[in-house]
Amino acid sequence: MGEGARRADEGLYPRAVLVERGPHPACRPPSPILSTLKPGVVTVYKDGGSTDRIFVKGGMVEVNPQGLTLLAEVAIPMAELDAAALAKQIKNAEEDLADAKPGEAQRKAAEMIEHLKALQSAL
Repeated sequence: MGEGARRADEGLYPRAVLVERGPHPACRPPSPILSTLKPGVVTVYKDGGSTDRIFVKGGMVEVNPQGLTLLAEVAIPMAELDAAALAKQIKNAEEDLADAKPGEAQRKAAEMIEHLKALQSAL
């Protein structure tokens, strides 16, 4: 498992997952679900009532009677985000976009800005 990954059998209980069609309850779905994830914050409820909030971007989620599997391309604990540093990264990314040549470089720069702004809106 990657850095920050957690096993579903460690006493973690999902209640809802943000998928392309909107929030979906993750407990006992009427039928299995396989969907792409929308960028946003996943709240993981642990035994004892504590929670972890994790920003996720890209990936897939599967919900079935046996449980939930969430595979994210990007997973960042919200506790590790710094608003001032993020604002500076957005400013730098916008400058990179302005300097980028048309084509792939512009697309990548625009994607980076979208990613950073999604993180910022999650704060």
